[in-house]
Order: sequence, then structure tokens, then C-alpha cells
Amino acid sequence: MEGYDMKVDKLKKKQANIQKEKLNMVAKIDQMNQLITSEKSKFTKVSQDILTHEKAVRAAVDNYFKGIRNELEQGHKTAVKSIESDQNAMSSSMELAEDKDNEVKEIIQNTDVTKFFSDIRLTEQSMTVQAPHTQSSYSSTPIFIPGEITQSNVGVIQREQAFKADIKAEMIHNQYE
Repeated sequence: MEGYDMKVDKLKKKQANIQKEKLNMVAKIDQMNQLITSEKSKFTKVSQDILTHEKAVRAAVDNYFKGIRNELEQGHKTAVKSIESDQNAMSSSMELAEDKDNEVKEIIQNTDVTKFFSDIRLTEQSMTVQAPHTQSSYSSTPIFIPGEITQSNVGVIQREQAFKADIKAEMIHNQYE
């Protein structure tokens, strides 16, 4: 029976090894389940962080564009107002010049010599018409120079260092030895 007992002892040792390996596998599965749960939780948090930042960036971009559209509008109004002011002064001077021109035409066409000389004395004193002084240059409507959207002002996904999956399984294995 000695041979039988030796075989049974050998089988029991192998069975003990199988049971240890099963415990290791159960421990690894538990650890992997914990890692999966942890990764799902991390994914949810990072996804929410991205969404929150996306909304903040959109709001900031919308406000920025609103500001530069307002700046464009103000610059345009300033440029046009300056030009229109000089244009109105020039138009008034043109009307005055047109009136003077018509007045001179009437005097030239007048056939009454006495009236001609009396009208010409009055008209000669006010015959000069000068264009008003206008600005030598005007401000211009600003232009837009597009920028770039970069990682630094939006954000990036960064991979963390890989975790070691065998730590807990090794600790559990060591407990049963």
C-alpha cells in the first residue's frame, strides 16, 4: 500500500496546487472586476469633465466673438461717421458753389447793363468758394484675422501610466503559501 499512499500524497499535492491556482485566478478576476469598475467610474468622471469644459469653452468663445463683432461694429461706425461728416461738409459747399455758379450765369445773361454792374459789384465780393478742409486720412473698418484652436486652449487626453495587475494576486498567493 505504500505505492498507493505515495500516489495519493502526490495527487493531494497537485490538488493543493490546483486549488492555489484557482484562488489566484479568483483573486485576479476580482481585481480585474475592481479595475473595470474603477475604469468605468474614471471614464464617467473624465467624460463629464470634458463636457463641462466644452460648455465653458463654447461660452467663452461665444462671448469673445460677441466682443469682436461689437468692436468691428464700433470701428465701422467711427470710420463711416468721420467720412460722412466730411462728405456732408463737402455737399454743403457744393450746394453753395452751385448757387454761386447759377448767380454768375444769371448776371452774365442779364442784358440790362445798369443791373449788370450793380449785381456784379455785390457778387464779386462773395465770388470765392472754397472746398472745406477735410481729414487727410480716415480710420478704416477693422479687419478680422482668424486664430487657431489649439490643444493648449481646449485640452488634451493624456494617458496615465499603466497599472500593474499582478500586485493583489501575488499578495493573495503569498497568503496561502
